[in-house]
Amino acid sequence: MRRIREGMVSPRLAATLLVALTLAAWGAVPWGTFHFDDYHNLVLDRSARESAALRERMVERIRPLLRLSYAFDYRLWGMTPKGFLATNLALHVVTVTGVWLLARRRLASEFGALIAAGVFALQPANAEVVAYVSGRSTGLMAALLVWGLVCHETAHARHGSIRSAWRAASLGLCVAACLAKEVALIFPALLALWEWTRHDACGRREDSLCFREQDRVRATANRPGPETRQTLLAAIFVACVVLAALFTIPRYRELAAFSLGLRSPLASLATNARAVPVMLSLWTRPWALSVDHTFGASGTPAEIATGAALIAALVAAAIAVRRRAPIAT
Repeated sequence: MRRIREGMVSPRLAATLLVALTLAAWGAVPWGTFHFDDYHNLVLDRSARESAALRERMVERIRPLLRLSYAFDYRLWGMTPKGFLATNLALHVVTVTGVWLLARRRLASEFGALIAAGVFALQPANAEVVAYVSGRSTGLMAALLVWGLVCHETAHARHGSIRSAWRAASLGLCVAACLAKEVALIFPALLALWEWTRHDACGRREDSLCFREQDRVRATANRPGPETRQTLLAAIFVACVVLAALFTIPRYRELAAFSLGLRSPLASLATNARAVPVMLSLWTRPWALSVDHTFGASGTPAEIATGAALIAALVAAAIAVRRRAPIAT
């Protein structure tokens, strides 16, 4: 642990530790079973077993990449939960690795990056994504979005056609994520937030990981410029094109109408604000872990205010320490 804290551990070893930690926490997932919506979405759905039904589903129904992943698993494992859940676990490992790479780019501490990714890996609420086959839509989308950000960040350290290729890969992963779950249309907002929080980490302290001269040069090159703004505009354009394409499919229009009829955007925001303290409390309530955590959509104004206050406090704390060395150094 001391070697990690002092930055004397290699990135390869840090990645190995992170994957081992993730597997230690979630390694029993493949020995689970189907639950709830799994039967309607997968077991009784012909598209996972029949090519003709899959082709129809890919064109006329929602989330084609998700359906394709189910069909791929069925051809590998048959209709057994172990194979589908193993894929969910693999997607989580991929996402955790991407989060770690992003954390290494932002934090001046190898140990801090490892802690950040470790917290993400162990977040109990992830049970709904990892241990629930129907949670695949979120898990697949998250993996693609995180690695889309990784590609975007990698492009900053490249030049010429190589930079363009990485940025194209980032946008391509955004499109793929939208085909797994339409919520991925927020990718341009994630890019904007990532760029807005970018700063030169090399001025923090002499013993930071960024103090090496080559990293100082790279950080200077990483500052947002015209190309970054062009990338953000390109991401917005791609998201708009994907949104327009999705709305040509009747099932997506039905889904949008149903969602808006069920709850207004403001009510959905309030519900999600109330969910934050509930999900975070799972760290101290292991007996409450579930593949479908009990959570009522409606809540009292006090509950909603508590969630909103917690979010505001976390954001304020992040802004306050943004230009300081990370706590875990």
